[in-house]
Amino acid sequence: MGKYGITSESQLIDVATIGQGCQQILEGASYLETAASDLESIAGECSEDVLSVDGVTLEGNVETASGQASSAASEVQAAAEAMYAEAAQVYAEQLQELEEYREKQKKNK
Repeated sequence: MGKYGITSESQLIDVATIGQGCQQILEGASYLETAASDLESIAGECSEDVLSVDGVTLEGNVETASGQASSAASEVQAAAEAMYAEAAQVYAEQLQELEEYREKQKKNK
């Protein structure tokens, strides 16, 4: 028996559902990208000329938050893409294993 023990289609992973889940994760990451962009735009409005208390502004903090949101979006996107790629690879291996099992069954009859 092969790596996964696949002997029927019912044992194959549901790569379509995994793909849908990964797509939803990617959509969530796009919200983080939008937030990062919005924060970047807002940072300029938090300058010393616009908003400061005793010369202290929020500009740096907002820029930092923008960078963190952008970085998080990139990490989430990379993770979702890697997850789907791994699922697709496993699915392909499982299909191959199933085909080999079926061929072996034909030969044994």
